[in-house]
Amino acid sequence: PALVSTGVYPRGRVGEVSGNFYLLWNKLDAQEDVLFYLWTPHHLSGEYADALCDEGGQILWLTDPWGFFSEPEGTDYYTGFPGATIYIAYRVGLEDEHPDVVTLLERISMTIADVNAYCYWESIVKGGEATVKEKSEYARKWIVDNRAEVNSWLAGLQAERLTPEDS
Repeated sequence: PALVSTGVYPRGRVGEVSGNFYLLWNKLDAQEDVLFYLWTPHHLSGEYADALCDEGGQILWLTDPWGFFSEPEGTDYYTGFPGATIYIAYRVGLEDEHPDVVTLLERISMTIADVNAYCYWESIVKGGEATVKEKSEYARKWIVDNRAEVNSWLAGLQAERLTPEDS
């Protein structure tokens, strides 16, 4: 659930509206100050990356200086939400039949920015109706743009000889 501040009111009070994304979009589009919380990955993080990030491209996180909440893995800040991991599931027996495929699946790791960008593309740009072909094209472009990372996943596997043009 998203909480959107509707502005600072008399006597310094902050108003709130729960779940009103249109209000949030309007404020971000108007470059108004806005305070909200949101889970990630989320398409808003991809759509409004410039508005939500500092000059270095990092999301401006509100932190918990007292340490009441966990520190997400790989970060140096505390937030109200613990870190989450997205797992890739595969069928029983795949490890015996194709161990290189399982090794590849275990190595895959994407940044939250990449996941947010995909969420934005899928839900906003394509309206949740991207075809399999469009999703494949998106993935191919991501592979080309992130070739060094993908090569690190493929290192030592039979699949490392494949390129996007081969598939």
